[in-house]
Amino acid sequence: MKRVQTQTSRSQRVTRLLLCAGASLFVADKAMAVSMLHTLNWGLTDDQNPYIAEGANWDSVGYIYWEENGSAFTGTGTLVRSAVDGEYKFLTAAHNPNSDHDNVIPASEFFVYFGDDAGEDGQDAVASVTVSSSNVALNPLWASTNGSSQYDLAVFSFSPEAVTGVLPSAMSLSTANPIGQMGTTVGYGTWGNGQNFAGFGADGIRRAGTNMIDVVGDPDDNPTNTGFTIQTDFDGPNGEGHTIGSSVGLPLEATTASGDSGGPLLVDGEIVGVLNGGFPGLDGNASEYGDRSIWAPIMDPDNQAFLIAQGIVIPEVSSAFLLAVCACGGLVRRRRL
Repeated sequence: MKRVQTQTSRSQRVTRLLLCAGASLFVADKAMAVSMLHTLNWGLTDDQNPYIAEGANWDSVGYIYWEENGSAFTGTGTLVRSAVDGEYKFLTAAHNPNSDHDNVIPASEFFVYFGDDAGEDGQDAVASVTVSSSNVALNPLWASTNGSSQYDLAVFSFSPEAVTGVLPSAMSLSTANPIGQMGTTVGYGTWGNGQNFAGFGADGIRRAGTNMIDVVGDPDDNPTNTGFTIQTDFDGPNGEGHTIGSSVGLPLEATTASGDSGGPLLVDGEIVGVLNGGFPGLDGNASEYGDRSIWAPIMDPDNQAFLIAQGIVIPEVSSAFLLAVCACGGLVRRRRL
């Protein structure tokens, strides 16, 4: 429910998760990239682009391509630690394979590519795999809650025999509450800058940026179907477009864009959330300053139960933490970027 759908040109199916689950503010786009500070060198081909350099650090983040009802789509996901011998696990958003949240997956197969420059057809990927829709599991709460952002998770499973090339190391997940921490968003997809987001196409180059995590919970201004989520906003270098939490932008401040859905939100190198969608900025333009991103939280006990059932390694959660979540009705708020 943010920008994880990329239709026709692979970079815009909806343009962001903001319209995803029927909520008029969500867009579910299927891929991932970044909208960057306008003051930094963000040119596409410049090797000194700091967002491309940061993206190169996260080789477990992969690029997804598939075709659905005659249209092409792209998305993002992450290779994660598997508890099942002889089986790999790839974590993404449920709305990538199932944007209608009806438990029906229209595509017959998904192509997953790994590499700094995977390319739209994976020609420059260092590893690739084709995953049948029969090996895609959707979080059951995704459908039963009519597409709530809170439960927007899916898992691809595949065997070593299906892989071409050498896969990167799988990443770990974190069940900790990330409120107030600096998060890193990573992905492939449309890109531009916060002052005038042009929405350049999904070029298969992995980019990454940072943002402060200002909301963990269910704030009063959430639209329908958001639920308990993680949120960040996109602050300009002088606080331009500030909407929630701290107004001070980070040196590599970024927000997500069309084609980012399913990508990870990382804290200290571990996944704390999976991108669902977002809200446009104060001027109504997605991916510009003031834009907010929405993430399905790994800390949610129901999400953990789904991931464990799919054979993904989840760190043990303390009983004290679970009691604390229940005691506050699932609401934890502070700054919200």
